Amino acid sequence: MIESPGGGIKTPGNNVLIGNFALFGATGGKAFINGEAGDRFAVRNSGAMAVVEGVGDFACEYMTNGAVLNIGGFGKGFCNGMSGGNAYQYDPDNLLENLCDKSSVELHRLTEETDTASAHEQFILAMLEQHVDCAKSSKARELLKNWETERQHFKFAMPLWLYKTQTTQFLQQSMDRKEMIEELSQSLAQQQIEQVKTAYQTAQPLFGGAIPAYGSTDNALTFKLVNSFAVLEKAQLCARDMLKHLPEALRSQSKIEQAARKLIIERPRKLQEMLVKSTREAYSNYSDAQLACLLANKRLNDYKTALINRSVQSIYSIGSTAWIIEQDKINKQALADIPCIEEYLAGLVGLGIVQAC
Repeated sequence: MIESPGGGIKTPGNNVLIGNFALFGATGGKAFINGEAGDRFAVRNSGAMAVVEGVGDFACEYMTNGAVLNIGGFGKGFCNGMSGGNAYQYDPDNLLENLCDKSSVELHRLTEETDTASAHEQFILAMLEQHVDCAKSSKARELLKNWETERQHFKFAMPLWLYKTQTTQFLQQSMDRKEMIEELSQSLAQQQIEQVKTAYQTAQPLFGGAIPAYGSTDNALTFKLVNSFAVLEKAQLCARDMLKHLPEALRSQSKIEQAARKLIIERPRKLQEMLVKSTREAYSNYSDAQLACLLANKRLNDYKTALINRSVQSIYSIGSTAWIIEQDKINKQALADIPCIEEYLAGLVGLGIVQAC
C-alpha cells in the first residue's frame, strides 16, 4: 500500500508516487497505490494484483499473468507484448483504442453483457473496494458510488496469445493435421507412462485397484487397463532387448521385469518414443476439427498445470481463472460428441497384445 504523504495535488502528472518499472517481474501479492506510477508499470508481471491511479508509457508490457487495474491516465504501448493475465482500464475519454498494442490484446467493455464481461466486472468491483479499504482512495470511492454511470467507461484487455494457443478455432486455422497429431500423441504417450510410473513409486494399484464388472468389456476402465498393460508390455520388450547381450541366466523374467520397471521410472523418454507410433495411429481416427478441439483442451490443461506449478493460480490472477472457467465449459461441450482416445488406442494395442500371447 502506497499513499501520498500529503501536500500534493491529484491532477495527472502531479501525484507520482512510484517510479519506472514498479512491480517489474512481480510473481504474487497485492499492491494499492493511491497515486501514479512511472513508465513500464508491472512489466513482466506474472502473478501480482495491483490498483494504481495513473501510469506512464508501456504499462503491463510483457505481462504473463496477474491483474492490474488503472483508474487514472496512461500513455502509449499499453499492454505491449502482453501474453497473459488481465489489464483493466478506466477510459472515460476513449483513448485506449489508440494507445494499446492491438497485436497483443483485444479490448472489451463491461457493457457487452456477456458472462465474461460480467465476471470481469465483479473482479473490478472487488479490486476497487480493496483499494478504498487499503489505500483510502477517494477516486475509487467515487467510482463505486457512481458505478451505474461509471461502469460504461471501464475496459478490459484479453491477451490474444490465449486465443491463438488455446482455442479450437485458431488452432484449426494455424496448425496442420500432422502437427496436431504429433503434439497430442506425444502427450498421450507421456501420460500413459506417468500413470504406471506413479503406481510403482507410490506402491498403489492402477486406478485405485478398480476392475471392470463381470461381463463388462467396452467401457472406459477396460480401455485404460488395456492401455496400461501395453505400457508394461512395451517396457518389457525394450528390457529384453537391453539384456540380450547377457548370459541366459541373467535374463530371467524377474530380471526383465526389474529392468522394465527401471526403464519406466528412470528413462521414460526412451519408452515414450516406442509408444508414440501407436498413439499417432490412434489420433489419426479423428477429423481435423476434432483434433483441434482435443488440442485446445490439452493446451488449456497444460496452462492450468503451469499456473498451479508456479503458484500463481490464485485470487491475484482472477482474469486467468475466468478464462480457464470459460474455455473449460466450451471444451466440455465440444468433447461430449468426440469419441474417447482411450478406446481407439486400446483397439490398436489390444490386438498386438493378443497376437503376442
